[in-house]
Amino acid sequence: MSRTTFSRTAAASLLALSGALGAQGALAQQAGTYTGVTSEGLPISIIVESDGVGGFVFTQNQTQWTMTCTKGGNHTGYWYVGAYEPIVAGKVSWEFKSDFLYEKMKLKWNGSGTQVTGDFAASEPLFVDISTSTKQYTRCDSQVGLTFAAQLQPPIAAEAAPTARPQATRMVPVTTAE
Repeated sequence: MSRTTFSRTAAASLLALSGALGAQGALAQQAGTYTGVTSEGLPISIIVESDGVGGFVFTQNQTQWTMTCTKGGNHTGYWYVGAYEPIVAGKVSWEFKSDFLYEKMKLKWNGSGTQVTGDFAASEPLFVDISTSTKQYTRCDSQVGLTFAAQLQPPIAAEAAPTARPQATRMVPVTTAE
C-alpha cells in the first residue's frame, strides 16, 4: 500500500468516525431545566446536569399526576424525586421501587436536545382514615400510558450589579416624652 493510499484511507476513516460521533452528539441533551406538561395537562419539570466527565445525567423530576385510588376516587399526586442516571444516546430509563412508592420514567431527547418526551408511571398508598387503629389505606396509581413533553428553559440571567452605590441613610434615635 502506498503512502498516499494509506493517508487517504486514514483520512476517510477519521471522517467516518467524526461523522458517527457528530450523529451521536446530535442526539445529546443539554444540561438545564426542562418544563412542560403531562398528557393530563399537569406540570412536570426535569433537571439534567453534567456528570463532570463529558456526559449528562438525569438528576431530578417534579411531577404532578392524577392518582386513581381503589377507594376514595381520584387525588392529585405531586412528587419531587432525585436520581443520578446517566443519559446514553439521548435516552434514559429510570425506576424507583420501595415497599410503598413506585415511579418509572422513560425519557428521550430530540435531535437538538431542547425537548424531552417520555412515559411516566407511579403508585403510592394513601390513608383512607388515619384515625382508626387499623390505619387503612388505598392503593393509588397513575393512568396507564401517561406521557409528557418538556422544553429546555433558558438559564436565568444573572442580575446586573448596580452601577452606583446607594446613598447611606443615617439613622438617628428618636426619643419620646412619656
